[in-house]
Amino acid sequence: MSNGNESYDSELFKALILNFQVSAMIGMGKIVNPVTQKAERNLNEAKIAIDMLNMMANKTKGNLTDEENRMLQQTLTDLRLNYINEKSQPEPKEEKIEPAEIQTEAKQPDKKKSKRKGDKKSKNTKNLTDS
Repeated sequence: MSNGNESYDSELFKALILNFQVSAMIGMGKIVNPVTQKAERNLNEAKIAIDMLNMMANKTKGNLTDEENRMLQQTLTDLRLNYINEKSQPEPKEEKIEPAEIQTEAKQPDKKKSKRKGDKKSKNTKNLTDS
């Protein structure tokens, strides 16, 4: 392996560490989820990202440069401390807001009922006036 490939591989390895770090931070609700644009806490996702980094540390032991190892160990330490802190916090209260589609569907039966009532009234009124 040439020196250029080792440098490139080292940069890719650091990027992989950062990807898992960001995933864990999103899972802990410390970074806004780019998909939902909300800070949401999902500690199971955070734990999986941390476990993946831990597995990488175990599998690459003895094969990393000092800089790579230091970055991996520091990232793991930071994430574990944040995870323990988040785990000790109470679950955030979730607001039960129905999506617009569900609200629309829920309102439609009421509209149908009111139309039916209106139809009955008009039929009854018509029947009364016919009599």
